[in-house]
Amino acid sequence: MVRPGAQTTMPSLSPAGQIMFWASLLSPPTNETRKKRWERWARERHAKKVSDEIDDEIEKERELDKKAPKEFRILLLGKFS
Repeated sequence: MVRPGAQTTMPSLSPAGQIMFWASLLSPPTNETRKKRWERWARERHAKKVSDEIDDEIEKERELDKKAPKEFRILLLGKFS
């Protein structure tokens, strides 16, 4: 048992081990049926489409911000009578 407040360390993996770790997490199940594969692909295509639409909106906003006039303020100092 780890005592409260104690730091624990994860064993470090070699670069090849890290690649294998992430590949195992991101790869499809080995027992995936054809129907499930098509359903997964459809979900992935939809997610990609939504992501691309969001990226396009962000890019459009960036372009509009570049073209918009810049706001600035002037501070007037002096004596008014």
